[in-house]
Amino acid sequence: MPRWFDYLSASSPPTTQVEEDEVQSVPHTRRCPPPRQAVSPCSGQGGPDLPRLSHPRPRHVPPQLPRRRRRRRRVECVAQFDKDLLFRDYRIASANADRIAFAVDVPLLHRALRSALTIHAQSLAGPSAAAAAVDIQIKLVKKLPAGSRSSAPFLTFETKGARSAVVQDVPISKPLSRADVAELQASLDAAQDLPQTLVQVPDLSQLQSLVDRLKNVGDLLTVSITQYGDLHLQVSTTLITVGSEFRKLRVLGAHAEPPVGDQNLSARTRTEMAIQRGEALSVQVSMKHLAKSLQCHLAKPDCAFYGIAPHGACLTVIFQFFIPGTRLTDKSISFYCRLPVLDPGSS
Repeated sequence: MPRWFDYLSASSPPTTQVEEDEVQSVPHTRRCPPPRQAVSPCSGQGGPDLPRLSHPRPRHVPPQLPRRRRRRRRVECVAQFDKDLLFRDYRIASANADRIAFAVDVPLLHRALRSALTIHAQSLAGPSAAAAAVDIQIKLVKKLPAGSRSSAPFLTFETKGARSAVVQDVPISKPLSRADVAELQASLDAAQDLPQTLVQVPDLSQLQSLVDRLKNVGDLLTVSITQYGDLHLQVSTTLITVGSEFRKLRVLGAHAEPPVGDQNLSARTRTEMAIQRGEALSVQVSMKHLAKSLQCHLAKPDCAFYGIAPHGACLTVIFQFFIPGTRLTDKSISFYCRLPVLDPGSS
């Protein structure tokens, strides 16, 4: 199987797309989540006592262990970073090959990061020497929560700026066992395999606007991807079928030239014929799941690729980031989503 960066490292000119809507009144019968992202913290030397800001009502987040036999029912988003991209000094020690995994409440983690960024921004507004003094340390520690008789694990953020210094304790689950870490790593490694065909959607905001309109029609969305560079979206109810198509998109992986005789056919007919020829795949996903995955555009990726896993196992969205000032893939960042399939798909 090809790997992500084998395809995503090359640059290409901007793609073109044509959108065409189709509305048909046809009889149709409607047919009817992964672990939170694990975090590997760095540990560093502690400084002097700092004012402490602890989140109210510390609570444990039970680890969501990966399960091989359980079919994914929620959107799975995974972001991976090279440690040198985030840390100047990185030290970690573990009996499990220096790997630590745990579950964390995302809103609490987000709150701690926002506070650290606020202190950093305040320091940048001051003298340049003060800005250079900003220091953020992340530690994995065990502490005794208020009102508790036993210690609990926390991810501690120590932020020291020119004007303020804050310590924030983010409660986490107990570290996953060696077997669970190995299973989680195997799942991440398996996700590096690409779908056979990927098409690039250059304008995520346009796609999000389209999905916002389609979700008013129905809850289930049929997604079809052809080797010709076509992305077809369709919502069907018992009374109406509404679809939209992006054509002539950039294709990575298996690519085929569209038959000349298909140009004058409707989008739905062309897609069905491509599926019969084995040059397209089609799956059905939840409209809510797709809308959630589109929120990843807030990370400001440079482009996004959509693909369907072999045998219609899932809908994969890969977000690509460029090295600033170039169109070369930044291999220090990996960000993708996998959407569960509500229909077995066709091939």
